[in-house]
Amino acid sequence: MDQLQVWMGKPVIKVLSGMRRVGKSSLLGLLKDELLVAGTKSGQILHLNMELMEHAGYNTPETLHRKVKETFPKADVAQVLLIDEVQEITGWERAVNSLHAESWCDIVVTGSNAKLFSSELATLISGRYVRISVYGLSFREFLQFRGLDSAGRPVPTLEEEFYLWLRWGGMPGLHHINFTGLTGTENESPLGTEYLRSILDTVLLKDVVLRNKIRDPAFLMVLVRFVFDNIGKLFSAKSISDWLKSQKQSISIETIQNYIRFLQDAQLVYCLPRADIQGKRLLAYHEKLFVADLGLRHALLGYRAGDIAGLLENIVLLELLRRNYTVQVGQSGTREIDFVAERNGGKLYIQVSYLLAGPETIEREFSALESVRDNHPKLVLSMDRSPFASRNGIPHRYLPEWLLE
Repeated sequence: MDQLQVWMGKPVIKVLSGMRRVGKSSLLGLLKDELLVAGTKSGQILHLNMELMEHAGYNTPETLHRKVKETFPKADVAQVLLIDEVQEITGWERAVNSLHAESWCDIVVTGSNAKLFSSELATLISGRYVRISVYGLSFREFLQFRGLDSAGRPVPTLEEEFYLWLRWGGMPGLHHINFTGLTGTENESPLGTEYLRSILDTVLLKDVVLRNKIRDPAFLMVLVRFVFDNIGKLFSAKSISDWLKSQKQSISIETIQNYIRFLQDAQLVYCLPRADIQGKRLLAYHEKLFVADLGLRHALLGYRAGDIAGLLENIVLLELLRRNYTVQVGQSGTREIDFVAERNGGKLYIQVSYLLAGPETIEREFSALESVRDNHPKLVLSMDRSPFASRNGIPHRYLPEWLLE
């Protein structure tokens, strides 16, 4: 909301981009309410939700353009056009470009398909837009939705809430149903799991299968299970192909690459490239995959405490993205750096570990960062509550507290 308010009234198209059900529609509703409070007249706001039947008649650029001109008879940037799920309008960019070129109104759109809001968007409305990414609830937001104040709370309670968030993820709609109950107890909620499965099914059907005209949805599900089961691990399309052959399936590497790209376009997964820190170049073939929401992963595979290392990496990545970092996996000689995060010309190197349980683990995590010979900040995150002394100037932080900074 803060980013949106900064850009309101500026001569650019505002694009809210994120996976389905992360809250983009609610953000538009909140923006509309704030505009009304600030004095914008209701007649100066046109709010179209393209998932509603009542707005189905505006699903072409011509009908959309006509509706805006009828609602706003003359050009005035104080007027605001809000379009939810704009990708449902075939050729929407023609109407939006025309309205923007005429300075007819301020324009805010949302969409669930990243393909519309990346290279393709840059071509369609080049130089005329700003993209604001929307993610699921952060740990701090999760506590706020639960009605809990993180300040001054006992650490054991904070950790219980952290594992609850780790189990159920950040889909805001969960907080409208009874999903609570720590994993592994008799209070495990079937409602929460069913709700998350329905979101996953919708994303896969609407934003992957139908949009990309996929002819083999059965293989898509096999691939999704593989990706969800291997978060935080190095992979290549060839390694997936080899694994499929061991399962008596033969799928081309090109098809695998295309399907992974479709999952990225739906903003269901993130694929991180691997960079050679010393040689300052990208390394081919091996990358890491992460999921947009761990709750969706657990709804499909079940919650498995043994996967904790990959789960913690996943939430650190999402937090870095929320903080507007560009993230890669680092390689320093033979050592792997979990995350190399860049923002505004600065870098941050991060190692993530479940517990620094002994000298070998401590040596592995700190020595990888010590091998990077520059002065950018470095950090080790883990679930150890007791603070460890810095090693060669590299601090250790308790992960839940870092998330609340």
